Amino acid sequence: LLIALIACTDAQRLDDTAFVDAPAVNGHTWEAQPRQPADTGAGAPSVVDLFVLLDSGASMFEEQHMLADAIPELLASLADADWTLTVVTMDAFDSPVQLTPSDTPADIRRAMLVGVGGPIEPQGYSMLALAMDGHPPRLDATVSLLIVSDGDDFSNIDTDNVADRLGPDAVVSAIVSSDTDCGTVGREYLELVSLMCGAHSSVCEETL
Repeated sequence: LLIALIACTDAQRLDDTAFVDAPAVNGHTWEAQPRQPADTGAGAPSVVDLFVLLDSGASMFEEQHMLADAIPELLASLADADWTLTVVTMDAFDSPVQLTPSDTPADIRRAMLVGVGGPIEPQGYSMLALAMDGHPPRLDATVSLLIVSDGDDFSNIDTDNVADRLGPDAVVSAIVSSDTDCGTVGREYLELVSLMCGAHSSVCEETL
C-alpha cells in the first residue's frame, strides 16, 4: 500500500496561488505561504511532496512503530528524487515536521513516533489544511498523502475542501478500518480515497 503513494507518475501541476488560510483550530492558525517552484530543468530530479497524516491517539502505538519501520524503505525508493515528507498529527497542539533527503533514517523514524496522547476527537483534516498552508506543495511536485488512523475525523473541514487543496492528480492512500473486526471507522478518509488516485487497507492488519 505504501508504494501506492508514488504509483501515479505524472507530476501534479498546481496553480501559483496560496491556499485560503485554514480555519483556526484551538486558536492555532498558520499564514498560508506561496507555493515555490521546483527545479525542473533538464536533468533535474523528479519532485515529490509526501504528506503523512498520522493519528496520535492512545491505540496507535503499534501502528506508529510499523510506519517508522516502513517509511525509510519507501523513501529509499525515491533516492533519485527531490522529495519532502511532511508529518502531520491530528492533534491541534502539535506542529508539522517536514523532512528532506538531508535527514537521516533515524530522523525519519523519530518523526513517525508522534506519541499516543492525542485527542479523543481527532481533527485530521483541519490539521492537514493548516500544515499545507505552512508547507504548501511545490508547483511541479507529484503530491501524495498517506492517512493512518483508527478513528473518524471531527474537523470543521470536509472532504471536498481537502481534495481541492491536494489537487486532482494527488495520490491518496489510507490505512484505516472499514467493515472489519475493528468496526467501520475513518469514513471521511475513505471518501477522500474514493475521489483520488489511491488505495486503502485496514489498520487492523499486522503489517502496513
